[in-house]
Amino acid sequence: MFLVALSSGMAQDRDLARVYADEAIELYRAGERQRAADVARRGLEFRSDESDLHVVVGRVAEHDSVRIRDAVAAYRRALGADRFVRFDGTETRARAAALLNRMGEHRQAIEIIEQAGIDPLFDRNLLFEYARALFGSGRAIEAEQRAGAGVRIYLDDPRFFRLLLERVPVPGFRDYLAVRRYEAPTPEYRRLLLSYLIRVPDSTHRREALERYFVLEGDDPVAALLLLESAGLSEAAMEREFDRFLALGGAYEHDLIRRAFEAGNDGMRERLLERFTDFTGELVVDRARKGVPEQRLIVSAGRLHTWEVDPNRDGRPEFMMSIENLLPRMVEHTGPGGYSNLEYGDYPAVRRVTFPDADGGRVVYRMIGDRLELLLVNPRLSDPQRDADGVVLPDALQPLALADPFTILDRDTVRRNAAFVEHHTASAALPHRIVQLENGQPVRSVADTTGDGMTDFVVRYENGLPAEGMRDLTGDGSFEVIETFRDGTLVMITVVSLPDRVAEYYEVFGALETRAWDLDRDGVIDVRERYLQDLLVQRQYTSGENGEFDLSIEFFSDILSIGTE
Repeated sequence: MFLVALSSGMAQDRDLARVYADEAIELYRAGERQRAADVARRGLEFRSDESDLHVVVGRVAEHDSVRIRDAVAAYRRALGADRFVRFDGTETRARAAALLNRMGEHRQAIEIIEQAGIDPLFDRNLLFEYARALFGSGRAIEAEQRAGAGVRIYLDDPRFFRLLLERVPVPGFRDYLAVRRYEAPTPEYRRLLLSYLIRVPDSTHRREALERYFVLEGDDPVAALLLLESAGLSEAAMEREFDRFLALGGAYEHDLIRRAFEAGNDGMRERLLERFTDFTGELVVDRARKGVPEQRLIVSAGRLHTWEVDPNRDGRPEFMMSIENLLPRMVEHTGPGGYSNLEYGDYPAVRRVTFPDADGGRVVYRMIGDRLELLLVNPRLSDPQRDADGVVLPDALQPLALADPFTILDRDTVRRNAAFVEHHTASAALPHRIVQLENGQPVRSVADTTGDGMTDFVVRYENGLPAEGMRDLTGDGSFEVIETFRDGTLVMITVVSLPDRVAEYYEVFGALETRAWDLDRDGVIDVRERYLQDLLVQRQYTSGENGEFDLSIEFFSDILSIGTE
């Protein structure tokens, strides 16, 4: 009876989840994305293995550039449940692979495609993403074979030929004839044609092909820029292409603005100067022409103040640079190795670098002088460009570019070059421990173990290992406890007596422990006890001031007799 009731309840939950799925899908197709996602999540409360509900959540997240990883996670859950009704599992797999390829995670894209259990040749989207992932992961021969198969099988799909064309540094006229085979007023063909035009040198043929691109309703401002950069254009033609460049949004792409400023005549430069002198807004860089910017530059009143770098194009910048006078001052880095924060002194000299620690706090490495330098932006920015009258150009018209290669420091490099490292708890403004470093090795450390702002623990290091420690137990500035280390291991604790107490010593050598007391505090030990695994095995006394233990009470006989009687 119980099993029948349980089965009936599960069937009810599944029916409710299907109702929610149908409603969520209808809302999504009607363009009400957020409502669709909310309905889908409510449905998942009844059945978490309904793939269609996960797909709705993923597709809504896919429209938000900062939630690309959330979309991939939702698609993975849908594929894991494998209970598709109104959506197609193969299409969902291809979508997930496309997002992974977009973020540069090509190996994961290959893995998710190969888990399908079918040959990608049977689905054009799956095959395209597979070839794309193979190229991205360095398996060029396999990728060319797959892309070539796509060219032969899917004769009307220009994406496969574009994958091959993008590997040709300078395409020839035969490549153009192959491009023309796919001609159609579609976004994919326009992208293929533009990919060809970007790679060929200036010529009458290229100008004619660019005009053909616009006849086919192409709308990428880089095409207008290519015409503007063409040799032999009349002033009227240049003005026409410049106006088209602005109309297509070219003035919001920083790398294109720079090229237009260099290619234009005096009148065009003046227009750009007027536009960007007091400009406030966002500029982007999309060199791959994928519609997803890899860099964002935030400008206020003509001054660049934030530079975001998103190499994975997942909407979550890996680098966020705070800029002053065109040079980085603060850099936040979030990558596979975790989060770090870098602060410059006199650029490119690094002043300090902050990393999170395992306990939720943070570790701050401090540099001295120019011990550590990190070049993140184009060195030319240290000498801003000026116009013909010697006036410094607005920041948006400066040759803003990242250093090549663009790298960030790893923790080991930071530690080797740091002079000090500070350890902070999650909420504390002041460090609870400061360590002096030399070539990455600790030399001396001071700590505030009680949180009262006073140093109460000092350690001296030798060869990177603790050698001696001092503790202030009473907070009066004197150190009552001295710790002695051997090869980094604590071997003796000395407790300096208060006026009404004796001095106590504690020693550890392997399993044998020693405790000693200076009863009259004259610097000579009066009593010594030895323990083996918490068992007292020897007690010795001194009878005079010479420190010799001439009064001994042995306990070894008792130990040896255990188990023998």
